[in-house]
Amino acid sequence: SQLKLIGFIQNKNTKEIYQSVTITAPKKKGAVVVGLEEEIPKTSMASAIQLFPNPANRIVNFSLPDNLPAGYSWKMIDQRGVTVLEGDFSSPINSIQEVEITTLPNAIYNIIIAAPGKPTVYRKLAVMNRN
Repeated sequence: SQLKLIGFIQNKNTKEIYQSVTITAPKKKGAVVVGLEEEIPKTSMASAIQLFPNPANRIVNFSLPDNLPAGYSWKMIDQRGVTVLEGDFSSPINSIQEVEITTLPNAIYNIIIAAPGKPTVYRKLAVMNRN
């Protein structure tokens, strides 16, 4: 309620301001985001899924427990809340699901691991792709 937007026209060389305007910023729509839970429910099968390496370069791996039931999936969400990658755990090799991340910019991403009717698990992943 106290946020304002200010616009002005200024001479690039002399720095003289010719015109300015101040308006109240529009109210944010939607729920207030306060963060993600860091605590992983111990009763969830998803809590046994490991993410490595972290920070990751070009590839990130999910290490899956041998008895992981079908239906679990993952989403990688950037700081804006946009899903940038997603998938499921239907094709692991030796209990490892490999995901290519070469197209992602360097940043911190939230990984959401979920299955219908099961507790959701949140993890953080640092992507640091190098050439």
